[in-house]
Amino acid sequence: MSRCKGIGPVTANKLLDEFITARNIYDASIDEIVCCLGISEQHAMKMMGDKSLDDAKRIIDLCEQNRVSILTKEEKKYIDNAKKLPDALVVLYYKGNLNFASELERMAIVGSMRCTRDARENCMC
Repeated sequence: MSRCKGIGPVTANKLLDEFITARNIYDASIDEIVCCLGISEQHAMKMMGDKSLDDAKRIIDLCEQNRVSILTKEEKKYIDNAKKLPDALVVLYYKGNLNFASELERMAIVGSMRCTRDARENCMC
């Protein structure tokens, strides 16, 4: 879903709020997507038209080859405070250990192309 054209973090979160899981979004009809997002049928077809999982399989293989783990917003390890953000990333790729001692510990997200003012202000260096 994060690789679909026209689906950024805000749209992905709206879809997850409505359909609960990525699988349910994948299985949703174009009419259901239109209703959820309030967009045109043509726009929904551009976003959801390609149901091929080849790109997802390629990403999973690449992650496995490079020992990169995948964390989705649906998982318990995803930090609760981050889940509440309207533009929270629905998929994180990471190396290392995510067994945090507490919510007070933080992680750095590297590679943001458009860092927001809020993100810069809330970042602990």
